Amino acid sequence: MAFLELKDIHKSYYLDKEEFPVLKGISLKFDRGEFVSILGESGGGKSTLMNIIGGLDRNFKGEVLVNGNLLDHSQEKQLDKYRCDTVGYIYQSYNLISHLTVLDNVLIALDMTTLSKEERRKRALDLLKQVGLSEQVNKHPNQLSGGKNNGWRLHEHWRVIHKLLLRMNQLAPLIQRTLKKCWNC
Repeated sequence: MAFLELKDIHKSYYLDKEEFPVLKGISLKFDRGEFVSILGESGGGKSTLMNIIGGLDRNFKGEVLVNGNLLDHSQEKQLDKYRCDTVGYIYQSYNLISHLTVLDNVLIALDMTTLSKEERRKRALDLLKQVGLSEQVNKHPNQLSGGKNNGWRLHEHWRVIHKLLLRMNQLAPLIQRTLKKCWNC
């Protein structure tokens, strides 16, 4: 069974009464640990598809199944749990809190977990160590290179070991290596 399955996804946008179909019966299956790139021209529906997968877009036809279970996009609590426990987004901008250190930015994400304060700190330090950033924990985002920002931003999302990580632009080689190292962390 696929970890994530999309069945006959249809999505259109409307300008006045004119329909502009963007997704026309998309059916895909993704296995856990699989790296997938969604390619296409501008306006071709890539971000729309990512938003459906991420539980952000609800106005579509078709089914999204996670571990064989239907993800009901009309159930807010189910979507909240899915977004918190299963899916993580990394956008093109880093969305970091500039006055916090690298460690504190990761710890903020861990505040949403059930881990104790000591467990959160240990988890954050372990995650940062896995991408070679243990020497950077007291630095602020503006003191890191773009690649290092991406590396630790990934680990902020791994706070609860997300099962699905969506990146809104092409994966850089550093990020691909980081994901490969951390997929089973």
